[in-house]
Amino acid sequence: MLSEFASGHGAHAHGCQHYERHCHIKAVCCQRFYPCRRCHDQDTESGCDTVEMDRKAVQRICCQQCGLEQLVSEGCLRCGCRFGKYFCPLCRMFDDQLSKGTWHCHGCGICRVGGKEAFTHCDRCRVCYTNKRFEDHTCVEDAMGRDCPVCLEFLHTSTTAVVVPKCGHILHRSCYDEVLTSSTGRCPVCSRTYQRDLKRIQNLDAMIEAEPMPEGLRDQWVQVLCNDCQQKSWVGYHVLGHKV
Repeated sequence: MLSEFASGHGAHAHGCQHYERHCHIKAVCCQRFYPCRRCHDQDTESGCDTVEMDRKAVQRICCQQCGLEQLVSEGCLRCGCRFGKYFCPLCRMFDDQLSKGTWHCHGCGICRVGGKEAFTHCDRCRVCYTNKRFEDHTCVEDAMGRDCPVCLEFLHTSTTAVVVPKCGHILHRSCYDEVLTSSTGRCPVCSRTYQRDLKRIQNLDAMIEAEPMPEGLRDQWVQVLCNDCQQKSWVGYHVLGHKV
């Protein structure tokens, strides 16, 4: 089964397209060997009902050099091959590419890349921010332990790049770019504006000026709460919008 998968699903002589390593891991869900968990998740022909493989549940691995199946370990019991220069026994993670700067964050519960010294973990958000970003980030309870508000993919285990806007509601980079080009340009969770769009503001001003309110409502004032600055203000009422 191992050789059949390796020849038919793009396996490499040294790991796969995702990781450089010298072993295959056995998925508990379907009892099949894969170069890594991402290879399992992308295999649409296996018939496995599990969409995301639980890498922490892996108990058996197979040496890519000599073919010995064995318990999870740093090196092969038969030929002594080291499975990866980086090894995390908690995540069942093997990788020869030390240039990634991979380390295990106990707060996040997963292995991260980019160098441990460049990040600071926030216990409330359960996210590692870059040291510069950590100083002014907005805390959101368990920010990564939820779905992306646009595509609804679970963020904590997603391999897609994410963005942390000023409001703190994390979403995928591609989804963020999609929202920026939409008609709102606002966070799908809290409605805070991502970027100040002068053209959109000018268009709204022109629409309000072109359609004055009827005589009975023209002098009405309402109190509004700005989503961006969280300040309350009294403004003239208009059905199209209110400008602070």
